[in-house]
Amino acid sequence: MQRLTLFLDDGGVMNDNTLRTPQWQRLLGEFFPPRLGGSAEAWAEANRVYTDGLWNDGGSWAEYGTRLWQEGGESYAGFHRAYQIEWLHGMCKVLGLPLFPDDAAVTLADEATDFVTRRVRSALPGVVAAIQALRRDGYTLHTASGESSQELDGYLTGMGVRGCFDRLYGPDLVDCLKAGPEYYHRILADSGVEPATAVFVDDQPVVVEWIRAAGARAVLVDPTARASSRTGAATVINGLADLPTALRGP
Repeated sequence: MQRLTLFLDDGGVMNDNTLRTPQWQRLLGEFFPPRLGGSAEAWAEANRVYTDGLWNDGGSWAEYGTRLWQEGGESYAGFHRAYQIEWLHGMCKVLGLPLFPDDAAVTLADEATDFVTRRVRSALPGVVAAIQALRRDGYTLHTASGESSQELDGYLTGMGVRGCFDRLYGPDLVDCLKAGPEYYHRILADSGVEPATAVFVDDQPVVVEWIRAAGARAVLVDPTARASSRTGAATVINGLADLPTALRGP
């Protein structure tokens, strides 16, 4: 039997997003003051205010991402550029600072992202050991995340497991947002992995549907699950720490 190839989501699977938010704010407070002035507390608050403001109109990340994708010419490069400019300019507006030229804003925002992602520590319990065990068991590991490969490289480097992964699939590597089955079709095409031997791990039930539509297997991370089980089209585990055992079977 051909060995399975594993594609792991990040937030909600490998890392706890609720731990990341305050760390991002604190670390931006370390990064920006030496470069642009202001206090650490002011930059942390500016990030919070800007981010909270995105949802004040009742919107969602999907709607926000779709708008930037369209504004960026429906390419990841354009989306990334639009997001980085809007993010940095948004914080500068909160702080009453002058706005950067667009190219300079993208460069500085990318530097801030590298700085923060390599210093965040938000791995879910047992995740690092599980990743290392999966690699020892001979599985090929990739990511399949809504985050870019730049962000993923930083987070996994900070976790000490970057060397366990091959391709860090995010929207930039397949020029497609993680918003439907097409994202998974493109990952499979780029990786050359047959759908029947691909297992994608995610924490969102709707994503399970997208994975199955691409012909691959899905594992759903559900922290409320008491034990590994199957429901519908997916294997359900309590956390990534349970994946090595679930894959080995009874």
